[in-house]
Parts: sequence; C-alpha cells; structure tokens
Amino acid sequence: MKTYKIVIISLLSIFIISSCQKTDLYEYPSSTDKAAEITSFSLVDINNENVIISSEIDTLNSVIKVVIYDGIPKDSLTPRAVVSEGVIVTPQMGVVTDFRVPVVYTLIAGDRSTKREWTVELRWDSEIEVDDKEDEYDSGFDYELDNSVWTLDASKSDDFNQLNTSLWSTSIWENTSGIFAYSASNVSVNNGKLLLNVAKEAKDGKEYTAGIIKSNFEIGEDTYVKIRAKVIHNKTNVNSFISLFGEPSASANPNTKITVMKTTLGAGGLSNSFVFGASQQIMPAGETAISSRVKYLNDLLSNDFHVFGIERRNGYIRLYIDGNLLWEFLTADYPELSNQLRSIILGIDGSVGGSLVDSQLPRTFKVDYVKVYNTTTPVNPPTEGANLILNPGFEAEGGNQPTNWTVKRTAGSEWALWAYQNDGYNGTTGRMVFTDGGAFDINVYQSLIGVETGVYRLEAWIRVRQGDFSTSNIYVKGYGGEERTVQSNGGSTWTRVVIDNVFVDNGTCEVGMHVITSGGNPNPAIDFDEFRFYKVQY
Repeated sequence: MKTYKIVIISLLSIFIISSCQKTDLYEYPSSTDKAAEITSFSLVDINNENVIISSEIDTLNSVIKVVIYDGIPKDSLTPRAVVSEGVIVTPQMGVVTDFRVPVVYTLIAGDRSTKREWTVELRWDSEIEVDDKEDEYDSGFDYELDNSVWTLDASKSDDFNQLNTSLWSTSIWENTSGIFAYSASNVSVNNGKLLLNVAKEAKDGKEYTAGIIKSNFEIGEDTYVKIRAKVIHNKTNVNSFISLFGEPSASANPNTKITVMKTTLGAGGLSNSFVFGASQQIMPAGETAISSRVKYLNDLLSNDFHVFGIERRNGYIRLYIDGNLLWEFLTADYPELSNQLRSIILGIDGSVGGSLVDSQLPRTFKVDYVKVYNTTTPVNPPTEGANLILNPGFEAEGGNQPTNWTVKRTAGSEWALWAYQNDGYNGTTGRMVFTDGGAFDINVYQSLIGVETGVYRLEAWIRVRQGDFSTSNIYVKGYGGEERTVQSNGGSTWTRVVIDNVFVDNGTCEVGMHVITSGGNPNPAIDFDEFRFYKVQY
C-alpha cells in the first residue's frame, strides 16, 4: 500500500534544503560524495507552515509522488528536501513552485561526477475515485496484548459470525442524528464482518438512513478494548465513529464519553484525519469537552482496517491505533473517565464536511471484531521525570536576554524585562521581572526538542506586585495539540500556576510566559520563577 504522509511539526532538526538554499547554488561546498540522491521530500503550505506533506520516493525511477489532500491550496506550496552531502540543486527549492505540471529537479553530486534528474509528480486527492476494489482491501494487520497482564473476556467479545442480539442492540436512545435516521435494517453481518450501512432513503424526516449498534454490556476500569474496523471513505462525506458512552441522565452524571475515533476533515480541511478525546454531559446541561485532539495519518483511514484500542486504568486512559499509543490522559481530576460503566457504541453520525455525495452511496462501516480484556495487575503510582527546562529559576546571568531563554518583543522597550538575582520564590536568588513605564507585549520561551512521547506538566510561580496585565500567563504549544495557556490572576504573594495533561507526541514543544500591559498603570511589575516541565508517568 502506498504511503502519503502529513506530519504536524514545530521544529525541524534535520538538514533541509529550504533552510540553507542560496541564490547562487554553486556556492555549496563540494565534497567527495558521489551520490545525487533525494532521501526525503516534502511540501509545505507557505501560509500554514505547521502542515508538511511528505511523499513516496521511487529511487529506482527517480520519481517523487505526492498526494495533496482536500483543503490545501495549489498555489502556495514550497518544496523542502534532504539530499546527499554537498549536492547542487536546480531549480531552487524553498520557494513557492507551481506543481500543477511535473517539476524536474537536477542534482549534481558533491564531487561533481554525477548528475541525476528527479521528477516530482503531484496528484490531487479530489482526482482519486472511490472504487469497490479499494473499499474491500484488507492487509490483515493485527496485534496481540501481553497475556501475562490482559485476559480476554469472551462473554463481552464478538467475532461477528452472526448478529448476536444478546450482546448488541441495533438502536440507541435517539432515533436520529444530524442528517441521519437510524435503522435496524442498516445493520447486518456477512463473512465475519459487522456491516453498518449508510444509504440515501427517507425515514423519520431525514434524507438518509444509517446503522448503529450499542453493546448491552458495560465496561469500566481495568479494561482494554480492541476494535478492528474500516471506516467509510472520506469522499462520501460520511463520518464513522467508535465511542464509550451511555444514555445521558441525571442519575448517571457526569455522563462521561470517550471518543475513540471519529472521522473528520479536521483542522485546515485535511481529509486523512480523525478526532478523539473525552467529554462529559452533566444533566440537564449539554455536553462539554474535557480534552480532544486531531490525528493526522500517513494515509487515508479508509484505505485499510485499523485496530483501535482503549485502555482504562486507575489514574489514566490511553488510546491506541494499530498498537501504537495515540493519546494518554491522566484522570485524577476526572476519575469517571477511568471507572464509569460505559457501553461500546459503533456507528455513523453526521457528516465530515458539506453534503453527502449521493453517487458514492450506499457505503459501509465494517467491523471485524470487538475484543474486551480485563486485568488484575495493579497500577503503579505516578512518577515525575526530570525538568526539561534549562535555567528554570533564572539564576544564570543574562539580564534582558536571560540565559537559555528566547525573548520576543512585540511591543515595549528592551528594558521591560530583566532576570534579577534576588528575591526569588521560596528564597531562591533568581526571578524574571516584567516592568516598564509604558505598554509592552513580550514572550520569553524555550523551544524543546527530543521530547519523549507522553503526558507532561508545566508549572511556574508568579507574583503580581503592581499594575494591571491583560495577559500574564504561562503557555505550551507546538507539542502536537492546541496551544494551552493558564492566566495568573496573581496577587502580592507567589502563586503556583499549572498546565496539566500536555500529551506530547511530536518530539517538540515551546514553553514560556507571555505578558501584555497597556501601560495605563505606572510601573506595572510581575515576577516569574521556578519553571518546571516534566513527564508524569504511570
């Protein structure tokens, strides 16, 4: 199966042509390398550099193939590549290039002995048709759990050799959802697969019907659920979902919901993504999000069967895709996410964006199996990792350019911040002070690389000594999720501020502080000290 990759990153630590390309390409230093290879090639939308589209490289034929997904402009793409040492490249990379026709890059080896031409071919996702052959593809991939920890609960597992009505209901507490009416006739089993269909047919005032099932059993803490499934192709604009939930009621408050997978166009209109996360619905109020993320895949989710996993333990929940950790969330503040009894719900809900494509209907959300595992192995208490922030208490020299920290002044004088060597939190010598007679807007931050995947906590101590600040927060961003901030309402004494449950999954992040004041209050002053960013591990 071909692989097309979209990766969300904040910092590239590899040699990238676009970052060091010179106008005179022959200024590159020569080397003894005889190769003229492109080992990595990607395109970035110049208007959104957080989204990088990588490629399939056919080294034998010197062809680079890229699929551009829906929502990405065709006129703002910039190439980046990793190439052999000392190579000369023409035409220049790192500039906006029109790829609507194939583009040929000529590479001359570092020792000037070899010349090789590479052709970049783009295919727009809108040109890729959905066909029955693709819809039937199954690589057969699966994975096993550690049987010394997990035991299969056969009474709550199903290989779907038949529709077992003692395990599953073909309806839920709602007859409709969005543009769909749920219908038991859209649920069937064939050749060892559960089939949840969507079709264009009128029912209960809706234009379309869809299938949904809910487990008659419930699961709680110390469980691991594996669901092997293949979602409906995104071209239909139908969304498939897997969740742990139950009928909302006041007696079941807080009515926790874990979305294991829900297909979506996602941020920026990208079609190879899905959302997941946790929410609650404290009746009679509506549903409120606790945390959510978008996952960008190497390929369209609908191209193959995937194994989705949800592990619920005392202190945390973990989501997996194909055996790889997708997300972890610590549940100390939301214990019901770990222990509230919930049903498994598989179905079709709403649309991923725009109207349904009637010509692509009917379509089927296919489920190979549902397996529930239990464990009696106790959970170890959480441990705290090392602080990843350098000079966290500002004891090192630096003045208005504090050591190990980067300063970004959007407004204000160069003297509006200073790393003082006295009066720090809890008797320490260092502190970061923001103060000035006029308005200022300043970020002070560190960019971290090589960060292990896992859950992290950011904390700091803040003291507001004088004045009003429209912004006085700590923040973390670029970790794979949305920017997180905590505003300090402060006071004349030191106050601890914390950002919990930062799940880093891209190896990088930026942590820092942001202070804004209009200057209406003379000589405002705020202090920061003792930053910590560390992994919390069960």
